[in-house]
Amino acid sequence: MSQDQLRNFMTQNVISVSPDQTVNEAANLMSQYNIGALPVVENGKLRGMITDRDITLRSTAEGRDGQTTVEQCMSSTDL
Repeated sequence: MSQDQLRNFMTQNVISVSPDQTVNEAANLMSQYNIGALPVVENGKLRGMITDRDITLRSTAEGRDGQTTVEQCMSSTDL
């Protein structure tokens, strides 16, 4: 598949969050854009991903509130 063909499947404007944003902010973005995952970006570098499942299991199920940071719940990359 060529680069031009791949562009047809790629999103032009990627929505992301920073590690210091709250899970409440991340959840609101997911709701607004009808998506279940967001890349976590810091200083232009991918730090990880946060999913709606991450928020449910690593925040809500553990009794944390919406002010918990994305960094506390995200899955990190090893890049």
